[in-house]
Amino acid sequence: MEIKNLTVKSGQRVILEENEFHIYTDIVVEEGGELVIKNATLKFFPDAGIVVTNGTFVVENSRFLPRKKLGWKHVVLTGNLSGYIKDSFFKNPNGGNLGSEISTVTGLSLNEEKTYGGVLIIHNQGNESFVVENCTFERCSADFGGAIYATENITIKNCTFKDCSANWGGGVYVIEGNLIENSTFENCSASSEGGGIYAIENNLIKNSVFKNCTASYGGGIYAFKNNLIENSTFENCSASYGGGVYVDKNNLIEHSIFRNCSALKNGGCIYAFDNNQIENSIFENCSAEEYGGGIFAESNNTIRLNEFYDCKSYGIVVAGAKYTTAYDGYSILGAKNIVFKNYLKNCDVYPLNDNIIASILVERDEEKEQT
Repeated sequence: MEIKNLTVKSGQRVILEENEFHIYTDIVVEEGGELVIKNATLKFFPDAGIVVTNGTFVVENSRFLPRKKLGWKHVVLTGNLSGYIKDSFFKNPNGGNLGSEISTVTGLSLNEEKTYGGVLIIHNQGNESFVVENCTFERCSADFGGAIYATENITIKNCTFKDCSANWGGGVYVIEGNLIENSTFENCSASSEGGGIYAIENNLIKNSVFKNCTASYGGGIYAFKNNLIENSTFENCSASYGGGVYVDKNNLIEHSIFRNCSALKNGGCIYAFDNNQIENSIFENCSAEEYGGGIFAESNNTIRLNEFYDCKSYGIVVAGAKYTTAYDGYSILGAKNIVFKNYLKNCDVYPLNDNIIASILVERDEEKEQT
């Protein structure tokens, strides 16, 4: 069935179900309108997508695919939203729309020449969290958020992101106050930051798995500030800095596992910039070409109650008060890191300069020594 120039007006309810639909132009849902898609396959032409403003959008057990190899635009959800997206599959290898066009619809201030959200842009201004659940996103791409670009109050759970890519946030780009849980990111990549996820502020990422994800900074996750990463697993992730995670400032990583992660420069598992906490986590067989096979900590970071096994180029490297590094065009003088009550086997703590190192148990060749 062909769909052209469909507008769902206030008070209208349109249902697309039990069929294959070829979408030629944007489907527009105006304020107060409702679009329901169930048990359907939607195939989009390159200039087609869906735009919902202050309306209801419900998707269940459906497939969103490109009609041609060029890909399609994406789904834009903005304003006071209701509905959900569940049990569906999305593919868009050349997705996203230019920031100039998205800004017109959402009111967001975006880079006019970059693309955003390979499949979904969600700008939720309602009181209820908009939920994306049990969905698969495969081969999606954009400049910001290969599959999803979300501003606030979004819940992403039990989803799979596979072979997604972007410059920032290969799978997902989230701004503030969002939840990502029980999800898997596999073979996702970012040319710049956040192979799996780019998280700006006050986001919670938990019970998730990152496999074979890559970036320049933060192969699995790039976290800017005040984010919590917990009970997650990072396997075979890599980056120049922070093979598993790059944390900028005031972030917390806890109860997580890092295995076989690597960095071309520093921080095989984690690169911690300033005032982050890393605790109760396990680091196994990780490496860095320069410093910190497990963790490279720059300034004011606390590293405690962790276990390190067979990490190369030192398990923990702490830069300290006299270590100066270039960061986004300016230099920052490091301050003391605190490292205590960690267990290391076949790896060491290497303080470059002035740090507080206490209660470290180091084991080599089955012989333990207290340092």
